[in-house]
Amino acid sequence: MSILISNLTKHYTKNQAENPTLSISNLAIEDGDAVAIVGKSGSGKSTLLNLIAGIVTPESGQIVVKGTDITRLSESKRDLFRAENIGYVFQTFNLIQGLSALENVLLAMNFCGKVKQPEARAKILLERVGLGEKLHKKPSQLSVGEQQRVAQARAIANEPHIILADEPTANLDDKNTEVVMNLLEEFSRENGRILILVTHEKEVAERFPKQLELESINQSVGR
Repeated sequence: MSILISNLTKHYTKNQAENPTLSISNLAIEDGDAVAIVGKSGSGKSTLLNLIAGIVTPESGQIVVKGTDITRLSESKRDLFRAENIGYVFQTFNLIQGLSALENVLLAMNFCGKVKQPEARAKILLERVGLGEKLHKKPSQLSVGEQQRVAQARAIANEPHIILADEPTANLDDKNTEVVMNLLEEFSRENGRILILVTHEKEVAERFPKQLELESINQSVGR
């Protein structure tokens, strides 16, 4: 198993209000899996991604990623582990406003130095998502949809084994949704990578061979 969650509990917040506990007794995701996580707004889908990424920690339980229990790592070691193994498309993009699109993608690669010729790769990825002519534009000079595509390119720049995507098509039209999904799916199929995507869009979820509804996996989940 590349991701194994057991006996996990976590309170999550939405709009600064505490919500019920996210409680998962068992969730296993294997190498090569492509999984869409669906569920009602506010049910803890983003919290689950943040837990897998090690951005937040649970009150109890284990999250084992590639053989490492990330709940036992210090914050700095979790950050390094995430940089080396996980690409994350944030719902709010989390782009650095003072940097260009190209620089935002390059910054992600600087954390672990895995990629040879990082600038060439960054340019190729931005061209793939239709931003080849906007490499040097800052986020404030890009539309919301364009910022989303920069975030997409950044997430796979380090060639991570695991890709987590939180509503990656929410701000895209049909054409760019197809571009972004094709890129994510193509990348995830290489070398048995894992793709876990949160979505409210039925058409996007139906592209995935596995769909998990958070209301049903909350409390108990198996393969």
